[in-house]
Amino acid sequence: MNIDTDQLLEGIQIEHSGDPNDFPLWYKQFSELDEKKRKKFAELALKRVKAAKPEAYEFIQKFRCELVGISPNISYALIKDEGPDSLSVTWVHGFSMPTLLYWCKQGGFGFFVNANLDYNDTVLNRVEGNKVDPTIKGFTG
Repeated sequence: MNIDTDQLLEGIQIEHSGDPNDFPLWYKQFSELDEKKRKKFAELALKRVKAAKPEAYEFIQKFRCELVGISPNISYALIKDEGPDSLSVTWVHGFSMPTLLYWCKQGGFGFFVNANLDYNDTVLNRVEGNKVDPTIKGFTG
């Protein structure tokens, strides 16, 4: 399969079935790439992080964080009650774009980052003309 990773990152295809066990379409495409193309894919994702979040990029470089992989989603349980049933579910948020998973050896912790990553907010709330949606909860991006 010959996938143009530049084109893939430019025109991220979002497919959402509502099933948290389904992976985003971009991840399905990524999973079919060989090692060389996966590395190029990750380089392009990091380039986007550098442009959108220069502080995050500088942190990655300064502490020589090791790229572990790319994550299609995050799942977690809340600590604080944020409304009906919020403590009784596992939250699963699929990422709309490649999300890089890093290990910071100096600090002994892992983290994930992408160019659109937000928490309890969304990039759509910052688009001129869009009505801000205060009900957005959890990780988005």
